[in-house]
Amino acid sequence: MKEEMIDLLMDKITGGLSERVFDYGSSPRNYGELENPDSYARITGPCGDTMEIFLKTKNENIEDISYTTDGCMTSHAAGSAVTVMANGKPVKECIRINQSSVLEHLGGMPSESEHCALLAAKTLHKALGNYATDKKELMLLTDWFDRHVNRYRNGEGTLPAALELKYLHSQRVAENARLIAQGLGLKKAKILLAEGCGLVHDIGRFSQYACYGSFHDADTVDHGKEGRRILEIEGVQSYFDADDWESIAWAVEYHNKKASDIPSHLDGETGLLLRLIRDADKLDIMDLVMQSVASDGFSELPDMLPQIRTGRELTPAVMEELMKNKTVSVDHLRTVTDFVVMLASWFYDLNYAFTRCLAADRHILQRIAIELPDTKDIRELLTDIRAHL
Repeated sequence: MKEEMIDLLMDKITGGLSERVFDYGSSPRNYGELENPDSYARITGPCGDTMEIFLKTKNENIEDISYTTDGCMTSHAAGSAVTVMANGKPVKECIRINQSSVLEHLGGMPSESEHCALLAAKTLHKALGNYATDKKELMLLTDWFDRHVNRYRNGEGTLPAALELKYLHSQRVAENARLIAQGLGLKKAKILLAEGCGLVHDIGRFSQYACYGSFHDADTVDHGKEGRRILEIEGVQSYFDADDWESIAWAVEYHNKKASDIPSHLDGETGLLLRLIRDADKLDIMDLVMQSVASDGFSELPDMLPQIRTGRELTPAVMEELMKNKTVSVDHLRTVTDFVVMLASWFYDLNYAFTRCLAADRHILQRIAIELPDTKDIRELLTDIRAHL
């Protein structure tokens, strides 16, 4: 009798709602707007209630998700439910969340409130659909990139060490490009374009190394031009509208050129993407090389650029070129120390303050300074670079 009285009392308190509906409705989960979401949707249901879903993703998983609604307790319960169910899950799995699964998660709802679960599920689906539409070009490009790289794997699925290095480098440049684009406040579509361009910027390296066993452009092929050629013959331009394709094609072709060799007509959005990719590329190379130099003196360097020795002496002509032109040609490099000096010169060629901030966060200049000889010219060089920054 006592338990029946308690159940009757709780039923009156909760209005006949399940324990979870009452819990979520009175203490909403994941309520509020997300800043800079990767996708967003807003739907007003037949009852007049409006729901919004905001979501952020990472590696095709829902990294963060929230909702807002102007509806009643059951609307809050349904909004809480879809965000709890989706958070941390792969994007493709979240499409399975529907009215029935929301109701099951909540332990049921009164029949007159079940439309709230439908509204929440439909708003989630719209947000996921918007995300897929926005990401379509990047997803197509990523799929093509992986299929292209797989051609260079052996029967066991392994890439040559030098190409594995480039494969991982391409992924990191894509991430750097995304970070820089976000730091520049670009719109979402342009951020995704930058990420995709970063992924394929070095696609010419794979055929170059497969044919010549070297990454030295002067003795083989210009890997920027080779990359554009590969993209064109593979029909990658069909993934993009004409303007975006033009930007990607020029960025791939000229990302590896000296600034003085870049045509003056590459301006506007095309020029912006090219400068952004050049920054993203340099940032990762500087970081990666300094890790390798500190670890084992960059023992892998001669495999990629056979003209360079692992010695630590500084070639006088390299320093002379740098002090005169603030740049160093790869053709003049003879030692690992020459290579590190070239990396130092790249600080003069970084285009965006946000890139320099990322370099500072990674302590790249300090790591370069540690590996260079303590000479008057080097000290003056480092002082000048710090003043430039």
